[in-house]
Amino acid sequence: MTNRSLTTLYLRECNLEDTGAKMLCEAFCQPGCSVKMLALFENQLTSSSCEDFRSVILTNRTLTSLNLRDNKLGDSGVKLLCEGLCDPGCTVQEMELATCELTQASCMDLRSVLSTSRSLTKLSLTWNSLEDSGVKLLCEGLGDPRCILQELELYGCDLSSSSLQDLASALLTNQSLTSLDLAGNKFEDSGVKQLCEALQTPGCTLQTVRVGYCELTSSCTEEFMAVIDANTSLEELDVSFGYEDVAPPVDLDVMLLRFDHPSIAVRKNNTQDGLFIYVKYKKQN
Repeated sequence: MTNRSLTTLYLRECNLEDTGAKMLCEAFCQPGCSVKMLALFENQLTSSSCEDFRSVILTNRTLTSLNLRDNKLGDSGVKLLCEGLCDPGCTVQEMELATCELTQASCMDLRSVLSTSRSLTKLSLTWNSLEDSGVKLLCEGLGDPRCILQELELYGCDLSSSSLQDLASALLTNQSLTSLDLAGNKFEDSGVKQLCEALQTPGCTLQTVRVGYCELTSSCTEEFMAVIDANTSLEELDVSFGYEDVAPPVDLDVMLLRFDHPSIAVRKNNTQDGLFIYVKYKKQN
């Protein structure tokens, strides 16, 4: 690669396939490569290309952001990527793996990354079917004192309340995580209450928490307000309550009055599918 000024390369829906990615990776491995941000999503890549990306991660010392979302990398592909991310010389700080057909099997390798990486601070695993067993493995990595991850996105990962128990335990020891996105999962009110207890602990470092579209009801109102009142580091909280198959409680408006706060916005949306309530807390300076 002869261009010394190119620092960002963004290629979406270019049908690169593995052969095209291989040629790009050969260039990224050259000593003079200055690319810092690389995004190659929706390019029909498979696990075969991950061996080439592993070489880039191991060789390139300028790359800080790698976005491979919406490619069919699978667990075997991510295993190769994790080998690169675990390398002591790895410089990648942000890794985007949304919609890459991952399962809980990937989480064992990602657990090792969370425990050993000295550079990775943001990891997106959105829209992968990790399930509770996968998140349990991730939480083992989050709970490791060496973990430096700051942002974790688990939107739509087929999680239930069982995951919240593991996440709550991890938050009690983790001192690096500042942003956690759990939206789009099927939690129960009882599970969220466990999470809220962890968010109220004095050492909690989370600043942004998202639990929208998680099939919660307004019976969690008190728990979320307790978090807002107790957590001094919290800057942003997104919550939604839904009533699709059941009627909302008769005292719903009274319960929502608990969110009467200058930093909280409440919005109702009454649709043919049911009533949805969106609550957003944003800390005022």
